[in-house]
Amino acid sequence: MKKFLGKVQDKFDAAAAGRFDQAGSSAPANSQAPPPTSVDAPPTRRDIYLHRKQRGVNLGSWFSLEGWLTPSLFQKAKEPKGSELDVVAGMDPNEAKSMLENHWDNFINDGDLQWMVDHGINTVRIPVGYFHFLAGHPNEQIRSLLQGTDYEKFGFIYQGAYSRIQRAIESAAGRNVGVLVDLHGAPGGQNADGHCGVSGGKASLWNSSNDQRKTVEILKAMAYEYSRFENVVGLELINEPKNSGKLQGFYDDAIAQIRSVSPEAASLPLYLGDAWDTNHYTGYVGQRAAANNFLVTDYHLYRCFTPQDHSTRCEDHARKLHPGTSPNPTNTDGCGETAGWLKSMSHRCGGSLIIGEWSAALNPSSLHHLGGEDQQRPAKAEYAHNQWKSYDKFCAGYFFWTLKKEGAPDTGWGFYSAVERGVLPQHLDPHRGQRKSVQEIEGARQGAQEGALSSHAGYWDQQKGGPYEHWRFAEGFYLAWADSLEFMKADESNEIGFVGQWQKTRTAAHAQAKGQGSKFVWEFEHGYLQGLLAFKSAAYR
Repeated sequence: MKKFLGKVQDKFDAAAAGRFDQAGSSAPANSQAPPPTSVDAPPTRRDIYLHRKQRGVNLGSWFSLEGWLTPSLFQKAKEPKGSELDVVAGMDPNEAKSMLENHWDNFINDGDLQWMVDHGINTVRIPVGYFHFLAGHPNEQIRSLLQGTDYEKFGFIYQGAYSRIQRAIESAAGRNVGVLVDLHGAPGGQNADGHCGVSGGKASLWNSSNDQRKTVEILKAMAYEYSRFENVVGLELINEPKNSGKLQGFYDDAIAQIRSVSPEAASLPLYLGDAWDTNHYTGYVGQRAAANNFLVTDYHLYRCFTPQDHSTRCEDHARKLHPGTSPNPTNTDGCGETAGWLKSMSHRCGGSLIIGEWSAALNPSSLHHLGGEDQQRPAKAEYAHNQWKSYDKFCAGYFFWTLKKEGAPDTGWGFYSAVERGVLPQHLDPHRGQRKSVQEIEGARQGAQEGALSSHAGYWDQQKGGPYEHWRFAEGFYLAWADSLEFMKADESNEIGFVGQWQKTRTAAHAQAKGQGSKFVWEFEHGYLQGLLAFKSAAYR
């Protein structure tokens, strides 16, 4: 057994030279090595950005404005003052341009970015409207997509947004922070809420085939543009779309067209809002995702809007989101109903589930029985901590809504306030300080692999259908361990988050290199998954 495993290890030793450089880089992704086509190749910087556990926050109302977050920008907005369109329509164009450019330059700065890194945030979600992207685009043909939209006559105001979004991506790269670009507002509006960029509550996108075609063209241009940056972890096609009968067809069309734009866009993760039909769209992603088609389901979880939310006490909200007693994400012992449901939804989409928005906010009726703010804070902290731990355990990533807002401290909606007042932890990595050293983990591999291979071979050699190819299991186990170490060496808080998607990539490379037609490629898959789980068990003190 040891001699056999020694041969497996020798095959991978040559790959150990590739490492994720700690220094930040704003270089476009097409200057980097492509995703591994060889099963022996270590993960690239971009692989690690795309597949690591995303512990994040939304930068709400930086570009796509919301009046309750930045009311100072809505002072001159025309009625009903419900959307960004009302802001610019109510102001002199030069005044609006100056105000917005000042806001873009100062609302989020380098100090904010460093504070986020210091508190465990490795990815940010940036909501933008189509008009932010189009108005200042250097390509005239792409700029022309603004014609015929609600924002056409305000293009002058938004000419500076395009370069500032790019600058935000480059600044994030300088600190190894990933960026999820979110099309928060599509032409006509994809939902009935003002945060899509228009007031009126009509979700007109779904009534206009022309607007739908234009949105796909905009998404193609965004995918081409942003997939060139190695720290752009994905493109969210549209935020919180109305659950119309046209949504799935829109996704089908957009995905197919984006994949044909460029080699970089073909490998860009595409994030799909579930329209609160989570069971359907996790199934959709589970059926369509492949090694060459990285898809993600985005679910938004709030517990403060519905009558049922209001009638549920804070303690009961917290109980339903309890992550359970086991650190193993495959184990739901003691977890609450909602946390268990998240695990099942994640399983349906191969682990590619994120919580794109969540908060610590609750309706006052869920808290009034606890007394004043000081008495409520421990219960709010339990609720928020249970969310955080469940999302970290069962999902590939999560993004708190939002980093900051104007006005008094708000522990429900402001990440700054929630951290500073103890409602959320000081660092989003729940295992910080609990990991063993690289040397200790490397020393544990051989024993763990020998035990796993012995159990695997012992079981399957008793079954019909052999002789088997257990060397595939051993290679999968070893590679999973090596990959996990590469993620951790890049940053001690890194871990593989999109496990199913990365496993698909590794399995496809293995099959291509070592026997596409073999019926025993599944042994590599089993070994890879067991290697990931064994690494986690060995890594924590």
